[in-house]
Amino acid sequence: MLATTEGDIIYTTFGLIPDRNAAEASYTKKGNRIESVWKKVLDSTDLPHAINPDKGYFVSGNNFIGSSRLKNGILLQRTFPTRAIRMNEMLNDLIATKDKKITV
Repeated sequence: MLATTEGDIIYTTFGLIPDRNAAEASYTKKGNRIESVWKKVLDSTDLPHAINPDKGYFVSGNNFIGSSRLKNGILLQRTFPTRAIRMNEMLNDLIATKDKKITV
C-alpha cells in the first residue's frame, strides 16, 4: 500500500509472479518436474492494483488480494480473510461514530 502527498491511496502488488495454472498456484511445487518451471512472469499490468477505492481505505491482513476474476492463481496466494474482515468491521464502526477524518 502506498499514499501520495496529494492524498491518493494505492494498493499494488510488487515482485516477480510466475504465470501459473490458477488451480495449482498456491501449492508447493516439486522442483524436479518440468511443470514447475517458470515459463514467464506476469506483466505488471496483470498484477492486482487499485487506486482510491470508493470506501476510502484499504485493509490488508494477509487476505485475498483480489476478486475471483483474477487469473493465474494470484488470488490463492493469500488466504484466510478473517483478519481483514474483522479489521474492516472495526474501521466501519469507527467511521460510523466519527464526524471527522480518521488518520493513522
